[in-house]
Amino acid sequence: MIFALLHGTIGLTGITLARPVQEVVTYKAPNLTCSKRQAGLFLMQTDYIRNNATSNICSLRYEYPQHSFDCEILVKSLLLSCGCGNKGAGTIKNTTPYLSLRRLKAKGYLDIGVFGGSISRGHGSKKSYGSYLVELLTQVLEPFKVRVRVYNYAVPASGPTLVQRLILCGLKPFDNVDMAISEFSINEQSTEVFQKWYEFLMNASDVSVIVLNLFSFHIPPNGTRDHKYAPAVTMVPKNLSNIDKISIVDFRAPGMEMWPNTFPYTKRGMFPGGGSHGNTLYHELIALSLGYGIHQLFSTQERPSLAHPRKQPAPSPAVGNHKQTKAKLECYGTWGIQVAKLPKSARRIIKSLTELFPDIGPGWHIGTPFAHDPSKISLYVNTTGVGDAVFRVPDETISVTVWYVGHTSDEEVSSFEIQENNLNSVHNFSTKLHGESNLRIASFVTIQLLNGTVATARSMKIKPTYFATPQSTLEIIRVEFERR
Repeated sequence: MIFALLHGTIGLTGITLARPVQEVVTYKAPNLTCSKRQAGLFLMQTDYIRNNATSNICSLRYEYPQHSFDCEILVKSLLLSCGCGNKGAGTIKNTTPYLSLRRLKAKGYLDIGVFGGSISRGHGSKKSYGSYLVELLTQVLEPFKVRVRVYNYAVPASGPTLVQRLILCGLKPFDNVDMAISEFSINEQSTEVFQKWYEFLMNASDVSVIVLNLFSFHIPPNGTRDHKYAPAVTMVPKNLSNIDKISIVDFRAPGMEMWPNTFPYTKRGMFPGGGSHGNTLYHELIALSLGYGIHQLFSTQERPSLAHPRKQPAPSPAVGNHKQTKAKLECYGTWGIQVAKLPKSARRIIKSLTELFPDIGPGWHIGTPFAHDPSKISLYVNTTGVGDAVFRVPDETISVTVWYVGHTSDEEVSSFEIQENNLNSVHNFSTKLHGESNLRIASFVTIQLLNGTVATARSMKIKPTYFATPQSTLEIIRVEFERR
């Protein structure tokens, strides 16, 4: 059976077995060979095919190890998510000369940076898809003598703007990264923000970029198809100037074609707790599709390009003003960042909130108000009538940006004011966001000081003014100073 599996081709209506020659299906991925044989060989290298010499049965490694099923479901999933078939929306391509086997062999490593929200961090799973990707690619890239490292820069409950600001603070995720995986499935709805983020990735580095378009569907008890997908804006805008540098792994097609009624790829199998955070199987499936696409990039390099030196990053349209005015961001707050897992050179780039608020009044706390994520350290308060949280504004500051946790649930909303002490200028804000219920997203406000003139020896203070319920909590998570 496995011989037949590896010598067929994939179509949207199923697998055609026992073809005498390998065929290529019409697809949107110019550098990807869309054959079931290639996908089957990839699965064999990753030990997903049980008794691979005699069997057509695949097994799961983590979530349901006792469960086995026909390998067709995995083969077709890999190809559709990477762009094969008439409904395959993904694209896998390599137009970046730095992602060559020759260069990576000389370096010894393939370094991947992951950017996203709580899904990329691995919430709901034993490990994130980035961790499983290391295991998979380590196996399949062994013949090329290339090892794999993944740096997880994902910050739960945040969109791409927070990552861009972290980079402006001095974080340098692209210094050693060859490939960037971008996933912000639920946390951002603005096409304009995504446009700036993708332009930022294209212009801030020479990395190859894979956009991960994930899914979250809900299956009623009767088993009918009624699923909900991640917003389409996670796809790359068509008017992006450097769209040829981006690959896409898109799970919408396999989700609509196969998974809703095929255990274990169902809500019960991958989202047993409901919501948008899939379990280990979900992350395992993401890693398989990413691994297959990345493996194909190298497998199709018959004549790898010569090793190229790194070019200096070009100014990004998203941050062009900062480049031109030589502005600097001085940043405080590590909310959501797994500092210990960052490269050593990056761990002191962003200072802690304690350094900005060394003496906080009664009622205020610095720590984690909710125990589920110890990395979410904030300055928080849950009652009015407390003292102000005062912080000093550095000299030469032209604007102050305060990040806080925004809420869509009316029961969690709070309000606060920021006052410039020496001017008695008061700015009022609410944490209320529009969108789905029980959504919490990192949000920010920016205050221009003295209409753009340079501030000297100034302090500011934050004061809570309203809490909707006793369960409401105001969380200040980051403060940034833009300086001349």
